[in-house]
Amino acid sequence: MSRVKQVTFLVFIALFVQGLQSTCIECNSDNESACISSPNAVKTTCPYNNCYSYQHPETKYVERGCLSNGIPEVCSNLENCNICSNADLCNKESFKVDCLECNSATNADCKDKPEAITSFCQSETCYFRENIENVVSRGCLSVDTEQSCVEDKDCTSCKDEQHCNIKQDTTPECFSCQGDGCSEIDFATQTRVKCNEGSKCITQLNNQGLVVRGCTQSAQEKCLDENTCKICDGRLCNGEIFPTDRLKCIQCNSTAQGDECSLASEKFSRTCNIYNKEDQCFTYADEKGLLYRGCASDKNQACTEDNCLKCSGDNCNTNGLQVPNKLKCIKCDSSKGEECEADKIKAEAVTCTGNHNLNERETCFVQKVTSEDNKVTTKRGCFFELA
Repeated sequence: MSRVKQVTFLVFIALFVQGLQSTCIECNSDNESACISSPNAVKTTCPYNNCYSYQHPETKYVERGCLSNGIPEVCSNLENCNICSNADLCNKESFKVDCLECNSATNADCKDKPEAITSFCQSETCYFRENIENVVSRGCLSVDTEQSCVEDKDCTSCKDEQHCNIKQDTTPECFSCQGDGCSEIDFATQTRVKCNEGSKCITQLNNQGLVVRGCTQSAQEKCLDENTCKICDGRLCNGEIFPTDRLKCIQCNSTAQGDECSLASEKFSRTCNIYNKEDQCFTYADEKGLLYRGCASDKNQACTEDNCLKCSGDNCNTNGLQVPNKLKCIKCDSSKGEECEADKIKAEAVTCTGNHNLNERETCFVQKVTSEDNKVTTKRGCFFELA
């Protein structure tokens, strides 16, 4: 055979052998749990283009590899063994595991004794969920529902292990916040923290009367004053309003909330940030007639006696821009024969009638009118009653 023909033949043989080769995933779930549903293990080249994958029907043990060394023992029963040769990594398909399926609302064992649960579902991904009411549910997630668990703070997912959702995190979890916005929290969005083992949840007032929520430093920590501190034992137990007698006021301004604030919508009702037993609600109007509602204890509020109404009681600050006149003035008119000169007045001051804008100051008036014949008449009364 000529030298050229010999080289051509060897190249042909090499290409033929290469054509029979494929790449297979090689792993087993005893050594790598990810081998079950998301195998990223060692990739091996198989000279005869055949890969296999196997899952035990009961234990869910998974094994993957190539058939270059003959049929493996696990594939002696082809019923549970998949053999493929159609593409590289063709044995990468996911296998399902058994997940506990239950709800503690109907079966207390779901929360307190999950090992007693005998109801299962099959999926690549299991979940464990404990909501704010401490109701526990366990079950299977699909491709369509996995993301909802990721976005749910109460939900934890697991995979690649039989009955993996029998486990639950026993680390204490508490709401965490301090200062403005911490007096009344949204359970769904409020920050949560994992505490040290043995710790409990705590809610307390700082020196400024602001609420602080979090974890105790130890299991032995106690409140020095129950009026300003509360410790509880339970997941996310520190979300309640504290102290319970704190004031609620309508809190808004017409610049940000428009007419809804003018109408004093109760959707703007919130507990006051600063706790003060003597706190009050207020309605205030600035020089432009814009309304502000809130708590008298609020920092930087511009409430003064002249342009502000204060009141006591939850959500009492529903006053509109128009408020009743309260000022008392002397009313008289000398043109009607009434004594109205300062040194001769007999009339007593009476409360003015009608209303005025909250941003306007009530006043009394004295009016002197000189007629064409130089006769002077005097009139006294309430400014907002002038025609």
